[in-house]
Amino acid sequence: MNNIEIKTKIEQGFKDLPENPAVNLIIDQHIYNQANLVLLRLLIEKLQQGLYISLNKPYEALHQELRQSNLDPNLVYCIDAVSKETGKFSNSEKCFCLEDPSSLTELSVLTASLLNDKKIKFIILDSLSTLLLYNNINEAEKFLHDLINKARKSGASVIVSTPKEKSKDDLFAEITQFCDKEIEL
Repeated sequence: MNNIEIKTKIEQGFKDLPENPAVNLIIDQHIYNQANLVLLRLLIEKLQQGLYISLNKPYEALHQELRQSNLDPNLVYCIDAVSKETGKFSNSEKCFCLEDPSSLTELSVLTASLLNDKKIKFIILDSLSTLLLYNNINEAEKFLHDLINKARKSGASVIVSTPKEKSKDDLFAEITQFCDKEIEL
């Protein structure tokens, strides 16, 4: 699947959704990184300022991907749950590092702060499967419910990326009840 096909499928999936939707985006593992970047481009073009919660890759990698794709990294805040574990991290005006992906309280506080203080119009959570690796299902479900409610209250959309191969777990069935739609790529 090429970038145009991915973009078209995402746009069709978002058609007829309410304002500030919550979407579970299930992505084939072979196009996972590519699809997340296409999604990010689409959201930046339509909504401008956003937040990328990265449980999979360090901020430096995301920043580099944005620059290589001619996207302005200044339009995306990042909460990075990976870099501190590698020892290569630095908090900045646009990036906030968590201790690790199990720091849900810290993640929730940072997200709420960014939603309240900034003009965040979208949140991408990458990824639900990684969230489940580090947290039990009840904690992850409570966190997602809270995240989606805070985002809606602040007027932001939420997109939860899920690798297709992992989408059969219990939480994946549960998240559908919090989301307006599930889109499969």
